[in-house]
Amino acid sequence: MSSVEDLETKYTPSFFTKRFSTSEELLKNFITVTNKESEKNRLNYDCHLNIAYGPTKREKLDIYGDDLPKSAPLFVFIHGGYWRQVDKEGSAFMVKPLYENGIRVITIDYELCPNVTLEEIVEQVKKCFKWIAQYIKQNEIRKVALSGHCVGAHLLCYGIIEEFMETISSSVELHAFFFSGVYYLEELRYLKSTNENNILHITDENCRRLSPQYIDFNYLKHFNFHAHVFAGEFESEKFHEHSKKFAEGPMKDFLKTFKIFEKLDHFDLVENMYESNYELTKLIIECLK
Repeated sequence: MSSVEDLETKYTPSFFTKRFSTSEELLKNFITVTNKESEKNRLNYDCHLNIAYGPTKREKLDIYGDDLPKSAPLFVFIHGGYWRQVDKEGSAFMVKPLYENGIRVITIDYELCPNVTLEEIVEQVKKCFKWIAQYIKQNEIRKVALSGHCVGAHLLCYGIIEEFMETISSSVELHAFFFSGVYYLEELRYLKSTNENNILHITDENCRRLSPQYIDFNYLKHFNFHAHVFAGEFESEKFHEHSKKFAEGPMKDFLKTFKIFEKLDHFDLVENMYESNYELTKLIIECLK
């Protein structure tokens, strides 16, 4: 197998599951479970949907738990999908156990490639986090957890820029949860599975700028910021490598938790968050209580 073919496999996380015989079955299950739980939460809890933070169709966010006290702790989730798939409508699967512990949830959307470039998505996420920072400030929220799955973890790195942190102030206790993220793009930019025909518009000039592994997060030392970096055992060595390098590099001075979860893959690592007794769910609640 050539090195390119090898990387194509290693950056296709559905190939490494032990729960299903095919990646198609895994993906179907993930979409079914997360959409089902998200729809139940829209029916069962007070929510404010499709709030615009920008002018385009997908620059929207949803708030779950509008009836909670204004200053209730906040959990924010950015979906993955290699910047090309998935949406916020299927990303509210964790609402029930969080709401029942007094935690409000925001799920966010962004435009997808090839309709926009990756640089444009990054700018949209910065804009969204500017909206969220004002929301935190106006409601006097004191405990916040921000999270992202796969490329959602990549995008999260561009949400926690210095402007965002300064707006919410050092009095806010902020936790960032990075779930099975990708943090450098040198390999992904050449793969069909992630960037066929260069739909992300990655160039020699912007590749490093779009790779969070090289961001200087030193400014976070002035804030009450804690990082949690996770991956599943049944992911490729590349996803383990990304998480480890990110935890030991840019997040080194802020790292609260780093863990490779046994017997979990790229998908049930987050999928299980709809269960109140799941370790990650309990950790998020503990951080926000």
